[in-house]
Amino acid sequence: TMDQPPVYRLVQLNMLAYAPNGLASGNGSATNAATDAYTQAEQALADPPKNSAEPKAAVAALPGLGNQAFSATQTFRRGGAVTDVATVVVRYHNVVVTVTVNGLDHSNRGHYGPVSAATLSAAALAFAQSAQAGLH
Repeated sequence: TMDQPPVYRLVQLNMLAYAPNGLASGNGSATNAATDAYTQAEQALADPPKNSAEPKAAVAALPGLGNQAFSATQTFRRGGAVTDVATVVVRYHNVVVTVTVNGLDHSNRGHYGPVSAATLSAAALAFAQSAQAGLH
């Protein structure tokens, strides 16, 4: 509306089906390849490399969604802007669904209105649930 600042959000959805891979753990099955990718994604968010510009994420398990699922939230501070990022990663058999939702908490330009981290997390979860439901 004209009486409130605009809201900035960016949604990214990635669905990747894994094939059997001799480099995957266990017997190299497609499911093991997806499990490995899921584990690597969780570790990269929880503990990014020391030279990375990414902050550590607060990671929480999401039981009851797919075979495995977690949510992660991060806060980026760059050039006076504060951006919250919510990520949900779901593994369903050999498919990994990753949903990332960004929203500015504080903008130094453009006069964008704040988006709460809780709102971003809820949106990421809703997109992930919808995407995972389409896999059945």
